[in-house]
Amino acid sequence: GLDIGNHVAEFQAGIAEMAEGISKALPAHYVSDAHKRAQPYVDQGVPEQLALKISGLVNLYSGCDVVGLAAKRKLPVLDVARTYFAVGTRFRLGRLRAATDTMDSENHWAQLAIAALVEEIYAHQLALSNLVLDHSGTKVDAKTGVENWIAANQLAVAPTEQLLTELWSTEVNDLSMIAVASRQIRAMTQNG
Repeated sequence: GLDIGNHVAEFQAGIAEMAEGISKALPAHYVSDAHKRAQPYVDQGVPEQLALKISGLVNLYSGCDVVGLAAKRKLPVLDVARTYFAVGTRFRLGRLRAATDTMDSENHWAQLAIAALVEEIYAHQLALSNLVLDHSGTKVDAKTGVENWIAANQLAVAPTEQLLTELWSTEVNDLSMIAVASRQIRAMTQNG
């Protein structure tokens, strides 16, 4: 039942736009990280532009989510991408997903649980982006839009920020820590 042709047609232009302009949508530290990830390729003789493209592919992982939200809201893809990445930065969702890389996945079920949590955190980021766009639109810069939404939803945000602060004050080395954080982020999204 998967109609690949329709999906390609639906996302092709938006993904191309996002890929072409991704550096304009990313916070500065994402761009810096992409340069760091590219350096080993450059050191091995890969042309710098190609190395940067390869190292930046990770930032396109959410491309279909961003393009879909932009189409649904009838907004420019890069504006939605800016909000999406600003939400991720503000709540350190990439760091939360990356913490799963160090998790011991000793069996198939643990691997499935880790993958499910990573996908869940991506879904939270998309839902939060939608809420921020509801509140602030794209008339202000993305970072300001996120902060405006936070200020307007302090009762929902405060418990999440407290939990995340506690989480980052220690080593995130257990799947249950990420599961609890994900659940708290979901509660914030539902109450915001």
